[in-house]
Amino acid sequence: MNPPRQIRSTDPADIMRPGFVVEIDHDLADELGAFVEDAISLEDAIESDIDVEEPANG
Repeated sequence: MNPPRQIRSTDPADIMRPGFVVEIDHDLADELGAFVEDAISLEDAIESDIDVEEPANG
């Protein structure tokens, strides 16, 4: 049994069409919400390191 055929497209209008694989550029993907900024800030990273104990030498 063969898998369903996928049609490649660069037209954003095809995104919701079954069987289409749409290739879009980074800017449009970002605009459509494809990327989630969930990294912690530098300040939060530094603060989270404050309570880490230094390993004992010896």
